[in-house]
Amino acid sequence: MHLRNANTFAIYAASIAYIIEISTFPIIVKALSIDLALDTDQALWLISGYKITLIIALFVSGAAGDKIGKERVFTSGAFLFWTASVLLLFARTGEQMIILRLFQGAGAGLFSPMIPALLAANRPRNTLTALSYWGMITGAVAALYPFGAAFLTDTFSWRYGWMIVPVVTATAILRPPKPRGRAHLKTKASAPSIRRILTLPVLSVLGFILISYGISTWFIVTIALSDKIAAPTTTVGLYMFVIWSVFAVGNFGIARLNKRLPPQLLLYASVVLNGVMALLWFGQSDAPLVISCVAVGLSMALCNAPTTDLAFRLTPKTAHGTIASADIIAARLGGAIAIMILPLSLWQAAPFVLAAALVSLVTVAYATTAVSSAPAAA
Repeated sequence: MHLRNANTFAIYAASIAYIIEISTFPIIVKALSIDLALDTDQALWLISGYKITLIIALFVSGAAGDKIGKERVFTSGAFLFWTASVLLLFARTGEQMIILRLFQGAGAGLFSPMIPALLAANRPRNTLTALSYWGMITGAVAALYPFGAAFLTDTFSWRYGWMIVPVVTATAILRPPKPRGRAHLKTKASAPSIRRILTLPVLSVLGFILISYGISTWFIVTIALSDKIAAPTTTVGLYMFVIWSVFAVGNFGIARLNKRLPPQLLLYASVVLNGVMALLWFGQSDAPLVISCVAVGLSMALCNAPTTDLAFRLTPKTAHGTIASADIIAARLGGAIAIMILPLSLWQAAPFVLAAALVSLVTVAYATTAVSSAPAAA
């Protein structure tokens, strides 16, 4: 198999395991809690503990990948993630589960930012296409597998719904990505300073990511928790299916058409779609809510690969690991902030959502102007 294809196989396998964890663990956690007699605090720690160690690892994984090799950090993180995922199947107490979830989150924080950085290294001439296909695959998995996980958990056990995570991760470990020449080995001597990496245009991109993913995360959480949406879990699941399906299709469209469409147009359209979501969703009937789900799914697709590609174009290649970590941190931080400060009511939150969309429009306008006027990063 060609080296680039072999590397891509491992990267996609790890991506699938990563997105399955995100979309599946909330489904199996209730059955898991009943099986192991966990109390509510322990169940919440299984979710929050994973996120805490993931974010902590993100602060070091990007720079580590730039200094000692992205492939090394990717494989180490995937191995840690796989080991914890396997041991979770044999855990018998809440304490054991929590400890393993902490290690699993650390592993995810190590390998996840290496995924876009390695894809960019494998496809330096058309990074946006590679990132878009990656988004298409992960979006399709996020849309489809939760149904399978729910069926396996209800029919057999939560362990059957979870088992695919270590199985898929194992394929990434057995065929790990390999360095493509000396440029992808140690880069400590050429690693740029953090001041050179986090320039004002790059910070503008990160600000756009923070706002855009904050709006999207708020919308998804609101669907699940808002009192105005008196829908059963299966209906909420269908709304999620619409969002992730549109996300996958949108990424496929970007992969096929990105050479014909300027990246700034995609990002401007993402902002407009966030505004459409706020204006159309009245929370009173299914029709506007479904349209809003489509708008949010497409908005997520339009700002997913293009923002990462834009950030990579604004920074040296030896800093792509650091930028990928900052990208993920901005997205997760934006989601956490939006959930904390925005009410779960559209009528109260709409002005804030529209204002945030306008601010994100300014940030992306500045960043795209900067990248069009600056020489390509070395």
